[in-house]
Amino acid sequence: MGRVVGIREVCAGLVLGALGQAGVAAAEPAPHEVQWVHAAPGPVRSFEVLISPVKGPSDQVRVVEVGKPAGTSAGAFQNFSAMVSMESDEFVAIRAVGRNGMVGALSAWGGVTPTRPGQPRVVAPAD
Repeated sequence: MGRVVGIREVCAGLVLGALGQAGVAAAEPAPHEVQWVHAAPGPVRSFEVLISPVKGPSDQVRVVEVGKPAGTSAGAFQNFSAMVSMESDEFVAIRAVGRNGMVGALSAWGGVTPTRPGQPRVVAPAD
């Protein structure tokens, strides 16, 4: 599918891929699998995916709580994934919410073409 790039304080990156959406036009909501890694998930209660029509915070950001999915170990990190509905031209970031309610640092915002490590990466579905 793709690979996770870069490492952030809270989340080490995202990989997004549309599942079974081969005929969906651009800018239509479609289910996407979000994959991320986290260095210390023990104190995490849940994760939130932030979706924005622009790169960065805006008054139109949607926050999707995806809970704390079952993860798989990858060395010192743990891999997680969840499904979210988003448009192909939107930007995403992810953050952790601790058991104490504290919100962790936000990952970098990214769109279809990441420009630096740590940004979310959108991977086109295989034809």
